[in-house]
Amino acid sequence: QSAFGVRTAPNLSLTEVGQARHADGHQHAEIVTEDALYPGLLIIAFAGIAVVWGRPRWLVLAIAAIAAVAGLLSFGPSWGPPHADNPSLPYAWLYDHVTLVRSMRVPARLGGLVDLMLVLMAALGMQASWHFVGARFRHESRTLAGLALTLLLSGFVLADLWTGPVPLEGVDRAPVTMSGAVWLASQPPRPVMEFPAESVFADPAAASVRRHSGEALLRSTIHWLPMVNGNSGFIPRAYSDFIERFVGELPRRDGSTPGPLSHLDARSVRLLQQLGVRYAVFNLDQYADDDWPAVQDELDSLVEGGDLELGGIHGNQQIYT
Repeated sequence: QSAFGVRTAPNLSLTEVGQARHADGHQHAEIVTEDALYPGLLIIAFAGIAVVWGRPRWLVLAIAAIAAVAGLLSFGPSWGPPHADNPSLPYAWLYDHVTLVRSMRVPARLGGLVDLMLVLMAALGMQASWHFVGARFRHESRTLAGLALTLLLSGFVLADLWTGPVPLEGVDRAPVTMSGAVWLASQPPRPVMEFPAESVFADPAAASVRRHSGEALLRSTIHWLPMVNGNSGFIPRAYSDFIERFVGELPRRDGSTPGPLSHLDARSVRLLQQLGVRYAVFNLDQYADDDWPAVQDELDSLVEGGDLELGGIHGNQQIYT
């Protein structure tokens, strides 16, 4: 893989979008790599043999054509980042004119079709190679030779595609961390919304937002109540617009304005009431120390006005009903 320049690296699009430091002080890096395709040296070698000696020729050419078209489209709308004045590619035109193409999550998914076509071509290449090699063995030893070559090639594939250790990051599941979810499990079953509520489209710390959403969904497996927050490969714009209604300017106690903050006020709490949301869960550790007092002041005002009631403080979570 090193010879082909394949290495573990962040996806360019993910390092340019959503990598800012979150208000909680953390910076969660994306580790997804979607812009590299390495089907394996053996597949490449036998696919090359198929191009020259594979039979039937019409099938080889058809598979090669599909692989070439899918490979070109998998590069996306431009040869490299579009903001660097790189040349446009056919995917850009298709995206503008073909509805089906706009429904695809990312063009890199077409790399899977390239993989499939290369495997099919490699099979034809192996067939052509066996016709050449097998003819040199006597009939009685051909089966044994075929078995030996199969085991040898299988071992080579496993060694070639060995991924090594996969990085894992632990999730805090201590009793104090899960205490809020445990409390919710004992309450009447009504919808829950967790704060800060942030959009992966609008928030510059999108990587952190996705992680926080995942942690919220993990905790929800304790109480199994409906959640307003969520995450998906396809996030409807309406959902993002809804989440943004809980984000806005909120002055600190000293009069300074740090920027948009996820909070509840008289307007947004009525929206939750209209939707039938019963529980508002605030994760204190996801707010900056200088920002939280302003959010708390708004909550105290809503409690005094009778719009909210403090359900309790459970670990780093403050829950209102």
